[in-house]
Amino acid sequence: MIRLETTAFGTYLLDYFSIDIVGGKFLFNGNEFSLGEFTKDIANLPDEFISKLLSPCYKINDVYHSLRTFGTLTHDDFINAKTAILEIINLIKTVKPFCYYNIKKSKEKIDIVFHDDSITRCLSPKTQEDSELIDYAAQSMLSYIYLVNDTVNFKNIAVKFTDFFMADGSRSKRDIALNTMCFFTDPAAIKQVNSTKRLDILSSVNLRPWVMQVPVVIPDFDLNFSIGRRLYFTRFMDFLITELFEALSHGHYLWKCGVCGKYFLMTTAHNRMYCSDVNAEYGAPCANVACHKKIVKKDLKKENKKDSPIYILWQKRYNSIRKNKSTGKYSAAVSAEAKKIIDAKRDRARIDFDYAKDGYEKEMDLDLIYEEAIKNVDA
Repeated sequence: MIRLETTAFGTYLLDYFSIDIVGGKFLFNGNEFSLGEFTKDIANLPDEFISKLLSPCYKINDVYHSLRTFGTLTHDDFINAKTAILEIINLIKTVKPFCYYNIKKSKEKIDIVFHDDSITRCLSPKTQEDSELIDYAAQSMLSYIYLVNDTVNFKNIAVKFTDFFMADGSRSKRDIALNTMCFFTDPAAIKQVNSTKRLDILSSVNLRPWVMQVPVVIPDFDLNFSIGRRLYFTRFMDFLITELFEALSHGHYLWKCGVCGKYFLMTTAHNRMYCSDVNAEYGAPCANVACHKKIVKKDLKKENKKDSPIYILWQKRYNSIRKNKSTGKYSAAVSAEAKKIIDAKRDRARIDFDYAKDGYEKEMDLDLIYEEAIKNVDA
């Protein structure tokens, strides 16, 4: 009997994994992400990193092509494929979003598939099980060819789509949908992104992803229980396309920072033009750098402070404090103290960039704000 899934799946291998979607976020390997987070990471991969990935991928492809053409491989072919796969894993193990996968178990799986005993059985198959080992090895090779292929092609499409989307300038949900339809129904737009033509496999972007979906009851982000969707993937492209469109459906989209040129994820209706990452050249977030045209020597538009994520979170908390005061949930004294606290945290986040990135959101938790306010008033 198949029972309802209620626990973490626990397997997050590079060739097989699941995510749990709850609202505009998803759970992956014990971490919480906004939908669109992995798309952003792929869009920001440097070209030199992509080139490094392709080199071992082509080696695996040559071995895979030989197997499918001639039906047999030499011992050296298996070793060459294993070496190239491990080279890919070592290249991506500290790079987002791949670092969130279970790299250790992914390596262990390859060591088992390409173990000397397994290779010997593949070279001289005597049983049905031995023959199946060859198919297992071939599938492992194909998985890593797809992994690189999908990374390269999806990076191209994410960048081209974002540039297309930004050219219109509108960020309304209606125009997000309209621009998405225009771009993804244009055959030329899809055809141009397939940059891995040396590979034998079908390299086009898959706009009809193969996904296994099951209902799941899981602890949500506040340690309550929520009903969500658990999606299983065997190919990276299937996940990336799914995440992209799930993100767009929630109003999440990429935007290119006007200062550093990197892509950042927008999850609100505000019109941010610059990212909040600390710019290595200037030692301040790009949104702050943009305010000083003489320093960057660019004619940059000034971003409305109301579009700043620091201000957006402050405004949410301020509105909640006002509402709770008007309904009598908290006294005027506690409400005034809570307002002082969020003002102080906002002001600190404006000048302390490390705090803004790592501590501000956590400390702006409304329950913590009131706990501190009540303590101060009682004192």
